[in-house]
Amino acid sequence: YDYSKSVYINSKTKIEIKRRQFEDYDLKYWNSYGISLKTLTFFKVYALKVLWVNGLVQYYFKHKKDLCYCYYFYNEEFKAYFPFRTSYRFRTNTNCLQGELQLPYEGELLVITKSYKEVMLFHEYGIYAVAPQSESVIITQEKYNELEKRFTYIVSNYDFDLAGIRSSNKMKRLYGIEPFFLTN
Repeated sequence: YDYSKSVYINSKTKIEIKRRQFEDYDLKYWNSYGISLKTLTFFKVYALKVLWVNGLVQYYFKHKKDLCYCYYFYNEEFKAYFPFRTSYRFRTNTNCLQGELQLPYEGELLVITKSYKEVMLFHEYGIYAVAPQSESVIITQEKYNELEKRFTYIVSNYDFDLAGIRSSNKMKRLYGIEPFFLTN
């Protein structure tokens, strides 16, 4: 992880949330990335009013200049996302493969991408995708073997920068996953 931008909390850490309704400005933010309310609901993304970590308030909604969204995975595993912060943009107590729970049992194409936001965007286009917790995290051999049995083709789509190219090349070396980059 790039610790200047995120904080990983081990899975024993308790994260609790109090949700609020999505407002127009929330939907405008997500729509600017091509992500609809229907997709946010499908992927269990919530707008937060309060975030607690081990019983201590870590976030309290005051204004729309400091929003927090929470991704709920399962078994009390969360990832809080602060889109407008420049440091500590994420708080999480999971290392799960984001989007895995929404995958069908089998399919034609699977994209391994850099973030949950991209997983949701691919979903908007009818493409199945998953993302490790960060671009520098490579899926395990065991997880790759499981996904390979379920999908005919697996490709990667990461940023066209040093971190993205390195991770894509590593997955190609380890598993033969072909990368594709969007350079515009």
